[in-house]
Amino acid sequence: GSLDSMPDIKGIGVHGDSGFGVYTGGGDVVFSSAMGGIQRQNITDGGWNEWCIYDAISYPQEVYDIIEDIRNGGNNDESETEE
Repeated sequence: GSLDSMPDIKGIGVHGDSGFGVYTGGGDVVFSSAMGGIQRQNITDGGWNEWCIYDAISYPQEVYDIIEDIRNGGNNDESETEE
């Protein structure tokens, strides 16, 4: 999904100009750099534009609810998911 629907959950996958990364919370993404090594950057700095889930990670139900809402054409206002 697009970043505007991404839940603020550590472990969410992200994709964009920098390749694939993992959201670590606090607005940060870690990824393997083409220049070598692992890098961390703010999600707004790397051209990240989509989020995904990885099969090997168990996510909170909130993540699956957001995915279901997107698949059903929902708008998923983030305020609806806050507790």
